[in-house]
Amino acid sequence: METVNQFVARNTYDGFITSLGGKAVNKEAILARGYGYRTEVENFNKMLDHLKIDKTKAAAKLDEIVTKSHYEDVWKNTAEWTGVDGRRINSLFSQLDFPDFRFQKELLKITK
Repeated sequence: METVNQFVARNTYDGFITSLGGKAVNKEAILARGYGYRTEVENFNKMLDHLKIDKTKAAAKLDEIVTKSHYEDVWKNTAEWTGVDGRRINSLFSQLDFPDFRFQKELLKITK
């Protein structure tokens, strides 16, 4: 859940800052490093790349899922949205905190 929140927050950072009257001068740093869940968000981005899901479209859809779903349904709704078999994607979600080499190995086990 928090990985999806962080992904959405990073990808909507500039709009949020602009809506407050500011200028988003740290957009690239926010996207690259954020402020939490770094490994999880990096791996989530790798998963999107592997599944050939556009990150801009993903951010918009996941923003909708996060804001309109009950907290406990966010992962389920995100899993359904990816189009990957539920057990496989849920297994991958549980491994988002794995080191890069281990996560890459797990990515090879899923397809759309």
